Amino acid sequence: MDIIQVDSSNVGAFIDYCRANRKSLDDTFLIDDELEKMNPENEDPSFIAIEGAKVVGAVSLKMDRYLLRGNRARFRIFHSNPGLPEVYSNLFSAIRPYADKVEKVFLFLPETALEARERVAELGFSIERYAYLLTRKDLPSDEISIPGGFSFKEFVPGSSEKDYCHIRNIAFSGLAGSETPLTEKEAGKIAARDDYLPGGILFLYHDGSPVGLVRVAREFYNGNHYALIGPIALLPAYQKRGLGRQLLRAGLQAGRKFGLVQAILSVNAENENAIHLYRSEGFETDECFISYEYII
Repeated sequence: MDIIQVDSSNVGAFIDYCRANRKSLDDTFLIDDELEKMNPENEDPSFIAIEGAKVVGAVSLKMDRYLLRGNRARFRIFHSNPGLPEVYSNLFSAIRPYADKVEKVFLFLPETALEARERVAELGFSIERYAYLLTRKDLPSDEISIPGGFSFKEFVPGSSEKDYCHIRNIAFSGLAGSETPLTEKEAGKIAARDDYLPGGILFLYHDGSPVGLVRVAREFYNGNHYALIGPIALLPAYQKRGLGRQLLRAGLQAGRKFGLVQAILSVNAENENAIHLYRSEGFETDECFISYEYII
């Protein structure tokens, strides 16, 4: 078995492997748009395992500026088919020198991916947290009802990034997986994303100041288009006042304007209040993912 670093000469074989196996994995960074953007010779170190001219495994670390500011890296893929311990061990040894640049590396695996979960546990990975993927069918939604003094305004590319970061960073400062602040430059890239929907980011204003936000994007999941809801964020003084529910409804309504009548979102399992809210608004658990981390 040979472990070969991915570069421009063999990236096609890496992408083919990802496409062939992504249905059984967390495909956040394995969809075609993400695979086509990856840069294996810069911020995406990657390797493939080859046995008898066949790719039998792949590993890739996503190490963009946002992740590195949080002193961590995320696996785009860490997988072998068949799931032999030797393949996992050799791939991890190859990627480890890059992982040494951060404090921890992590990946999400479906709860049902028992073999992959066993392999990473054998390498010393431990469970960090659980997250649910919730979906909502084409259901009627209750009307938006906000108190006097509140209003909604759309995100304006080029001028709203500061407000977006202010709300998001304060609201998520203690949320596992989202603690690293987002910069205005990074927020400025949202409107250039393929999943961006004009008018899909709404601010909640109170007496002329932005206090909350909801983002809606286009997501393709299990053969259908969905309105991807998230983030939903409120400044602390405005939390637990029923406003999160109104932001969610506003997001659902925004998605419908683009013909996205089904919705999807993810939530950390420990966020019980949010889970209760989403289920009360018609969302159901579709999948459970487990975040495994390796402390360097």
